[in-house]
Amino acid sequence: MCNFSDLIEERAIEQGIEQGIEQGRRLELDYGIRTAIKAYSMLGSSYEKARAFIIKEYNLSPSDAESKMQEYWEN
Repeated sequence: MCNFSDLIEERAIEQGIEQGIEQGRRLELDYGIRTAIKAYSMLGSSYEKARAFIIKEYNLSPSDAESKMQEYWEN
């Protein structure tokens, strides 16, 4: 028979796992965006083409895409 503290501990573990999975997804998404931007930059593509690509492929808003472009674009 489980007691209340066991249930609380179980739920805390489940929440920790869910948070870890979500954090991993965000990190992987950011890694993909950063890699795409840097590849476009290194291959001599235009800033606008790279921005359009990440908007489309990563379903970003124009303002979020611009923020990522400013963060990762290398001239």
